[in-house]
Amino acid sequence: MNLEVYQVFAYLVIGLAIVMYVVLDGFDLGVGIIHIFSRTDEERRVNLNAIGPFWDGNAVWLVVVAGGLLSAFPFVYGSLFSGFYLTTMIVLASIIFRIAALEFRSKKEGKFWRSIWDIIFWLTSIAISFFAGLVIGNLITGVPLNANREIIFQFGDQFGLYPIFVGIMTVLLLASHGNLFLVLKTTKKIYEQALQKTPITSALFFIGFLVVTVWTWIEYPYMTERMNQHILFYLVPLLMVISMVMQIILTHYRKHFLAFISSSLVIALLFINFGIGTFPNMIISNIDVANSLTLFNASAQISTLKIYMFVVVVGLPLVFLYITVLYSVFRAKTEVQKDGSGY
Repeated sequence: MNLEVYQVFAYLVIGLAIVMYVVLDGFDLGVGIIHIFSRTDEERRVNLNAIGPFWDGNAVWLVVVAGGLLSAFPFVYGSLFSGFYLTTMIVLASIIFRIAALEFRSKKEGKFWRSIWDIIFWLTSIAISFFAGLVIGNLITGVPLNANREIIFQFGDQFGLYPIFVGIMTVLLLASHGNLFLVLKTTKKIYEQALQKTPITSALFFIGFLVVTVWTWIEYPYMTERMNQHILFYLVPLLMVISMVMQIILTHYRKHFLAFISSSLVIALLFINFGIGTFPNMIISNIDVANSLTLFNASAQISTLKIYMFVVVVGLPLVFLYITVLYSVFRAKTEVQKDGSGY
């Protein structure tokens, strides 16, 4: 196999890992985003117990993404994490404090103690989601990447209107996704409360999606250029809209597992749409397009990519096996433990 095959393989694996991370860790981030709107301590405990067995396993995919970039596309890894250094530090700090909130909330009785950790859990969930969307928005608009492969902007320069709206849409998307997970995993009064929130969270995401989509068509027409050249690519946004509609219909008929799958498809198709628009670019330079990093000019050498392919072929099935066993073992509905255990 030639170098290009290994490069495309690595690109697709990283893309798959990103989708898996957003679909799986996305629902527990979404639960965190809507967590503050739960009215009772019991409801909030059920929220946390619903995601408790999964959140650390879901984060495995983030390791796969970061490790894949470092191994297969070191120049992209270096430029991205140095250019978005402060953003990365905020996200990492948010991940740490979010885990602390999950673990410490129920270690002590008291409304004030638990309220503080509830607020931290809520804010950090929003921060992780928003800044992830902000980075994606900047990757669409392009960043000031110079010939030395350095992104030369300040922290405040990341906050253009379009990236901010992509960040907001990401928060709304994961809130909707997380709420559908709670509908799937909870029972009785808490289930009914989550079900009542579904039209609100879905509508807010659809509005955000519509705004960002129209904005992208108008301001960044290159994102649809490949679709105009190959009309079959328009099946991706069409399937996305169908999945959104099916999500509403399936929720109405209380087919909650299928509704959650529809929401997961929306996320996957959003990233496929992003990939179609930006391929083969990984970081687009708005200084000079010649400075842009692509999967072909920013990859590791072929010997490293061969090792990466071997590790993926051996390791990725083990990750899928772990995830399958995890979700199979903890597939039951979530209740508050009467002995006070849990989160």
